[in-house]
Amino acid sequence: MATLLLSLVPLAAAAYAESNLALVVGAPAADALHGPIRGLPVPVSRAVGAVVAVNVVGSAVLLVLLGVRVGRAREKYGVKLPVMCVVR
Repeated sequence: MATLLLSLVPLAAAAYAESNLALVVGAPAADALHGPIRGLPVPVSRAVGAVVAVNVVGSAVLLVLLGVRVGRAREKYGVKLPVMCVVR
């Protein structure tokens, strides 16, 4: 999994560099990604939405994968789940 993520880093960096180069050159395609979102009280780039989406999805996937690994380790080593309520 980590190898897959590390292999995507150069691709993302290249795409980001190209989009910033287009922004510097002034190509109209750059406005679609980096143009401001209208209707908000503060000017926000369209790329902010992509960053937020990647962080939310990435965090959710990572938490699920780590939870699965913990569950497998509990089964492998015979660790029972903790008692989460008061037993009288």
